[in-house]
Amino acid sequence: DLDRVRATSGKDMGELGADHDVMPRGVAQARHALDHLHKQRLLADAKARALAMVEDFAPVEPASYHLPGPGGEALLVQMVEGMARLGHASRHDVVVGTKLAHVLAGGGADPIEISDERQVMALEKTAFLALLQEPKTQERIAHLIETGKPLRN
Repeated sequence: DLDRVRATSGKDMGELGADHDVMPRGVAQARHALDHLHKQRLLADAKARALAMVEDFAPVEPASYHLPGPGGEALLVQMVEGMARLGHASRHDVVVGTKLAHVLAGGGADPIEISDERQVMALEKTAFLALLQEPKTQERIAHLIETGKPLRN
């Protein structure tokens, strides 16, 4: 209670500034010991919780896709180029859109075959790394980091 804190600390609560410790020494030491004990238990508690979650765990089935293949890619690229002709997309938008079309269409995969998530992610990674080499992509990234707004170049 407040009277016990005043008696132990020797100061009135009103006399203390915001940067002073208002807890009596014994209370502060006990709290520190509890905090230390809590930190020691943290890993053990986290491990126990993770192991409990494992009991009900079932891996997610990998996604599979029927992608349109080269014909779908050509159609998407044609649409992006049409947007550029109408002034709705920049030349670099066409570069990005062409890479995206390649990924979304399955990268030349046969439309009859099923593509899995791993294959699509590999295409995405290849396209992303290629775009990172483009100076205009680097300009877009730098502008977004500096201003928080996209650059239309």
